Amino acid sequence: MLTSVRWNRWRLRSALAAIADAYSSFAERRPALYDAIFSQHVDLPFATPEAPAALQAAFGELLEAVRPIAGDDDLGLLTETL
Repeated sequence: MLTSVRWNRWRLRSALAAIADAYSSFAERRPALYDAIFSQHVDLPFATPEAPAALQAAFGELLEAVRPIAGDDDLGLLTETL
């Protein structure tokens, strides 16, 4: 059973690493677009009920990828700093 738990943790960490790698690869391939998406000021509300549904859904997908390894840490903060 302990081996199964370790295997599942490894798989979860590998999946999260793959997500981070995808972001890094995108930034290398399309630096101007990455900058526009993640660094430029926009008037979109974040982390509020007024945030567009697509933004909430996308963040929710990342949140669920982080949830299994978050433990007692702040899930939202961990996801934002992924």
